[in-house]
Amino acid sequence: MTDALFSSCLRGARTVLSLTKGSLADAVARKGPDATLAYPGTAYEIPVIFGLTSLGVTTFREAEAGISLAEGMIREQPTVENALDAGAATLLCADILEALNHADGPPYPPPCVGFVPDSILRKLGIFMVDGSVPGVAVVVGKGDNPAVAASMIRDFQEVGLLVFLAGDVIEQMETAGIKMGEDFKTFPLGPLPAVIHAVNFAVRAGLTFGGIGRGQADLMLAYLANRVKAFVCALGPLDDVSLAIAAGAIKAGIPVLSDQAVPEIPGALLSRPPGEEMVRAGME
Repeated sequence: MTDALFSSCLRGARTVLSLTKGSLADAVARKGPDATLAYPGTAYEIPVIFGLTSLGVTTFREAEAGISLAEGMIREQPTVENALDAGAATLLCADILEALNHADGPPYPPPCVGFVPDSILRKLGIFMVDGSVPGVAVVVGKGDNPAVAASMIRDFQEVGLLVFLAGDVIEQMETAGIKMGEDFKTFPLGPLPAVIHAVNFAVRAGLTFGGIGRGQADLMLAYLANRVKAFVCALGPLDDVSLAIAAGAIKAGIPVLSDQAVPEIPGALLSRPPGEEMVRAGME
């Protein structure tokens, strides 16, 4: 990775931090600081906060502590360590931001599902644990060639992967006739920030099936890296926010495959053309 890439991760993290602060301030102005903040259908509050920190976040006021923690993780110098920590901060903020987006009901029109509740986690997560579902593919962005992107999704479905989609690729797959929903283990989450629901699903798998408790970050990161077997396929150009999210995934032990020319980190950030080669790299 290069200084320019590190700097982009830091800028993206600051962008998501600013969006989260603004969204929280608006929510507090409408409902007051002690209003409840929670996703529908989960026992794990704000799951990424629950799984990776010792904070309890159940109200708008408590969310401020989560945002402050994330802000302290975003530093100035463009180093690999700072970029990865900024990525982790991005995940913390994104989970708060999406919880705020869900405060008044489902935020996205069909076919997007937003947050995936614990009931579905319990049904599908057990198959991740016993190996019936061999892994998790998270596909984000917009494919330059929708037919190639659709072929990738079909390949993932055929081998039984759990598939999460975020960004413009959802509309592309809907147009291409890709079957989505619980029956097909393929969940269109929403716009790019909604990719956090793939992360909080994986975190809840660790909390539910891995025996991991609140704030056991090292155990959680090890579980995500070694048991969930997830990877990200990033289609299209990578802006600052995309790179910050990618850094968060890498920090969580989830490798990122990009169809763009990016500086590679073996086992963490790889450049692969979309289609068979990207599918093969993800499965490996």
